[in-house]
Amino acid sequence: QHGAPACLACHAEGLTVDGRVAPMMSHARFESCLQDQALLEQVAAVAEAGKSFGVDSTPTFFVNGEMRKGALSLEQFSEIIDPLVAEGN
Repeated sequence: QHGAPACLACHAEGLTVDGRVAPMMSHARFESCLQDQALLEQVAAVAEAGKSFGVDSTPTFFVNGEMRKGALSLEQFSEIIDPLVAEGN
């Protein structure tokens, strides 16, 4: 059984994004995703592909071949990307 704890769907309903309640799919749809073996296999394949690049946590970003771990603000992304754009990379 690959399902999550029974309270996971209830917990997810309380998640917020920027102080607002995040949109949530129905309980039935959420539970269906948790029980979907094909979806589990796809997620596992993506996780394995990430590991082959050294990814061991989320979020992880690659910018111009350089790995960046952790959540980055828009300002941090700009500090990384703007010089590359200016150089034409």
